[in-house]
Amino acid sequence: MESFLPLHEIAREIERMGEETGQRMKAALLSLCVDALSPDLEKDPERLFTVIELIKNRDLPDIKKKFQTLFMAYREEIEKARQRVSLGLTEALKEEKIYGDAVLPNVEGNDRWRQTLDGLTRSYEGSLEEIREALRKL
Repeated sequence: MESFLPLHEIAREIERMGEETGQRMKAALLSLCVDALSPDLEKDPERLFTVIELIKNRDLPDIKKKFQTLFMAYREEIEKARQRVSLGLTEALKEEKIYGDAVLPNVEGNDRWRQTLDGLTRSYEGSLEEIREALRKL
């Protein structure tokens, strides 16, 4: 989630909106943050949790820990899968007599990698949805 305003300024702007409009803005911002939670985030999700905690006006250590555990497990599986696909591509290149220190397979451009990545992402979707639902129910 990219932002052009610091969080304290966003909070101040929401407070200026009045009760009803401020509550709608908080609900919309909360929904955006919860929906943005994903194990394949490029960046650490800490900023999203900071916004969620600001909106809910409370700390969420248990839910954050559960998400971080999911996030780290996903990252580990992705790295292992990347290494397996890379090794397979390297072997295929060797069979074609293409090898050496300068030869690096393009894992991200490979169909097998994309299928593996899609499968891993789907396998974590159920756990992620449980976390999202817990956040929505707060």
